Amino acid sequence: MKEIQNIKITTSKVGVGLLLSLMFIGTELTAQIVEVGIIRDVSESSNEAKAFDEDAIFRKMITYLDLKDSDQGVNFRTATCGESRIAEIRLAPLQKADDSWFASSSERDKALRQFLAKAKVDLDYLADQPCDEQQTNLYRTIVAITKDFHSSASSKTLFIFSDGIEVSSAFNALRYKNNPAQVITDFDAIVEALERDALLPDLAGFSVILITPGKTDMELWMSRFWERLIKAKGGAFQARAAF
Repeated sequence: MKEIQNIKITTSKVGVGLLLSLMFIGTELTAQIVEVGIIRDVSESSNEAKAFDEDAIFRKMITYLDLKDSDQGVNFRTATCGESRIAEIRLAPLQKADDSWFASSSERDKALRQFLAKAKVDLDYLADQPCDEQQTNLYRTIVAITKDFHSSASSKTLFIFSDGIEVSSAFNALRYKNNPAQVITDFDAIVEALERDALLPDLAGFSVILITPGKTDMELWMSRFWERLIKAKGGAFQARAAF
């Protein structure tokens, strides 16, 4: 009789263990991480940076993430690009929801509120930065923020608010202002110089969206330069006039 009870207890423990394992696996399969980043150009010459509307961007970002009935996690990263060679990257994280039987909807609601509050603070911080810097370290900022993106994220999207005109010790695009189309002719040499400074990671799975006025020939050709570079690294690229 004692032996039968032991078998029942052992079987029960195995059953509980299997159940917990299945619940854990289910959580891993359904809950995913989404990576989103925003870079704002705060150089003196960038017209797009001056039109940065943090409230409108926040509302559209919430719509884009569609978190209402989602259990996904989010890493929302923000950075400015200007004179600094080392980007200051701010992070608003939202952990993946616990979708096990013991999960609390109130805990998820609390986490969502905290995430949204931190994301808004970070966007406000971007908007508060003066557009008065003499350089545009855009490439170095792209390298830094994309390296922080989680490699296994289900989606990776980077929005860049900039005229795209790099002005740094690695590459001064203003040398091409009289013949901006030359940046494409010199593409390989420019990229070689940039990658001697810092190596851009593999961008497979990334969507990079450049929000740029595109009103001058220089802005147009620099947009084409960034498109070619991002695609060469495996990413998708779009240029837009508005967010």
